[in-house]
Amino acid sequence: MAAAINAPDKRDKFVIPPDLKKVEMVRITKQKNAALFEIQREDHTLGDLIRNRLLDDPHVLFVGYKIPHPLEHRLQIQIQTDGHEDEENNNQPYRPRDALVRAIKALICEYDVIRQQLMEQLMS
Repeated sequence: MAAAINAPDKRDKFVIPPDLKKVEMVRITKQKNAALFEIQREDHTLGDLIRNRLLDDPHVLFVGYKIPHPLEHRLQIQIQTDGHEDEENNNQPYRPRDALVRAIKALICEYDVIRQQLMEQLMS
């Protein structure tokens, strides 16, 4: 079997170069309380999980994600919130960053429960 000359290095899908951050936030100035988060080396698996969790948040007005190009291993998530004061955040305005952090924490808790239940079933 011949090696593909133009094939990208498979490690590019997972290894983040030293000059890149895992997550970067860009404020969207044309919309109030909106931001774009670019997450390196992630794909639709994480994008859809985060998007679905954010859709359950009553303070999130819009959320969408995309993979800009199949050969670029990055995920872009756009979030817009209503900016209402948040009791869990010392009555500060609810920002897109707050929504993303809360969604990720909820997903971590959910998967910890699933992992624990799976381990219990495997041990019995």
